[in-house]
Amino acid sequence: MSESNEAAAQAQLAEKVAEALADIQQHVLANAAKPFTQGAGQIDANTVLQQLAQDFVRNPQRWHFLQQEWYQRQLALWMSAASNAGEASPGQAEQKAAPILDRRFRGPEWHAPFFRWLSQSYLITSQWMEGIASGVELMPHDKKRAAFQIRQWIDAASPANYLWSNPEALKLAADTKGASLAQGLQNLRADLPKGMVSMTDESAFEIGKNIATTPGDVVFENDVLQLIQYRPLTDEVYSRPLLMVPPCINKFYILDLQAENSLARFCVEQGHTTFMVSWRNVPPECGKLTWDDYVSALIDAIEAMRDICGVQQSTGWRFA
Repeated sequence: MSESNEAAAQAQLAEKVAEALADIQQHVLANAAKPFTQGAGQIDANTVLQQLAQDFVRNPQRWHFLQQEWYQRQLALWMSAASNAGEASPGQAEQKAAPILDRRFRGPEWHAPFFRWLSQSYLITSQWMEGIASGVELMPHDKKRAAFQIRQWIDAASPANYLWSNPEALKLAADTKGASLAQGLQNLRADLPKGMVSMTDESAFEIGKNIATTPGDVVFENDVLQLIQYRPLTDEVYSRPLLMVPPCINKFYILDLQAENSLARFCVEQGHTTFMVSWRNVPPECGKLTWDDYVSALIDAIEAMRDICGVQQSTGWRFA
């Protein structure tokens, strides 16, 4: 690439970065003043911290033991890192150090002394926090909630999540001359309004075209779900209907992808009168729903299916 072309490419890249940063800043400022609310079932981090503080007062010896163990392991890691830093070659230091088992840090870039120390120190601290969660004296339900919240803090603090502490991301940024950073900022700009991190290119899928291709109709709905009845593909069908219930955290089309890998289509082709539960995205005003509400909604769907088919018995498949 000529110098003029490379300069033009870098200028275009800088323009994309500036646009992405401007949109991100606008989104952050627009939402900064909005009050933080806790919906039903969400975990209040302040409550967890208060419970941990109360446990510290009740069991200071346990906390002292965990703190001493953490300190000794960190000290041993530091001495090991200092010792390995004096090896004749990076290969010798890598061979002497303990293997990294966590998949987030298996890349060869993490074998550099600083990043190896950083990842190992993080894992030691993670185990220390997990020890706090496992030993805290709380009611079983509160203990599970505390352990869940601590796990979120641990995962969020991973050095793999941040550019400055992720050698793989730094190497990729250098190799692509910053293009990977620009693409990452554009992805962030697209994800912020959705409030979630996209795992795939959602624009590549279209309901009824290349996903959820089995013909069907919504025959019943309530605040929690919609009930889909698939159209028959055989001259005769079984009298007993079949209901498929996907996990409530998944979309129904996990069981109805394309024609060649659709469980729903396969069942219809075998002559089953097939129904599918499609869990609705619950809006904020329905944030107080409980599992009892979900069970009740599912029972209503079963009754609607039996009324449609004029039968008293049905077959159900639940996928966990």
